[in-house]
Amino acid sequence: MTEADDATRALIDMLCALSTTCPDGWYERRSGAAAAISAVAARPLNRIIGERTEPDLDAVAELAARIEGNGLPYVVEARPGADDLPLWCRSRGFTDVGAVPLMTCSTAALIASQSVDVTWRSLGADGMEAHIAVALPSYGMPPDGLAGFERSTLLAQDFGAGLIAEVEGEPACTGVSLVADDWVGVFIVGTVPAYRRRGLGAALTAKLVTDAVARNGVRRALLQSSAMGKGVYESLGFATVETWTRWTTS
Repeated sequence: MTEADDATRALIDMLCALSTTCPDGWYERRSGAAAAISAVAARPLNRIIGERTEPDLDAVAELAARIEGNGLPYVVEARPGADDLPLWCRSRGFTDVGAVPLMTCSTAALIASQSVDVTWRSLGADGMEAHIAVALPSYGMPPDGLAGFERSTLLAQDFGAGLIAEVEGEPACTGVSLVADDWVGVFIVGTVPAYRRRGLGAALTAKLVTDAVARNGVRRALLQSSAMGKGVYESLGFATVETWTRWTTS
C-alpha cells in the first residue's frame, strides 16, 4: 500500500467517523466508493469519494441517489488517474471546482509554527457552537452555512478535538481534528479576515497535530488543502501525495 492509499483510507475513516457524530449522518462503503454524509448544510461535509481509482459507477449512482433523496448538497472526489468517475460527474451536470491536494506529514518531522500573542482554547464537548461561530466568518459563509453541525458530538469523542486561537481575548482562528489508527487529520481550519497573515492557521494546524500526538500517540498527519493554503502547509513539513479533483452539484 502506498502512502497515498493509506492516507486515502485514513481520510475516509475519519469522515465516516465524523458522520456518526451527527444525528442524521450516515456512511457507506461499497465497490471502491465511499459516502460520508454528515447531513450538514456545507457541501464538503457530505461527500462521495472514489476510494479506488475506478470505483463501480453503479455503486456511486446508488450512493448519490440516497444523498439526493435526502435533499442534501454534496461533492464527489476522484483520485488521479480516474477516467470513468469524472465522466460520470460530467454526465450528471456536476461542476469541476478544481484540484484538491491530499497532503501528509510524519508527526516527527512536523516543523513547529509559532504565532505571537496567541492564547489557545481547547474546545470541550459543548464547544461546537464556539467553533462554528469562528468558522462561519472565516469562510465567508452565511449564518446557516454550517446548519446542523452544532448537533455534532465530535468534540465529546476520544477521536475528535477542537481548538480556537484567541488574540487579545478575541476568537481569531479555529479548526478541528480527527484520529484514525495512527493518523490525525486536520479539518475546517479558518481564520477571521481581520486576523489573517499572522501565521495563525499554520500555528493552529501544528498544535492540533502535536496535541493528537500527546493524546493519541499518532505518527502521521493528513489534510486536504486549498490552492491558497498549500504553501502554508508545506512550510510545516506537509507534502502532496496525490491531487484529487472535486465535483459539486449545482
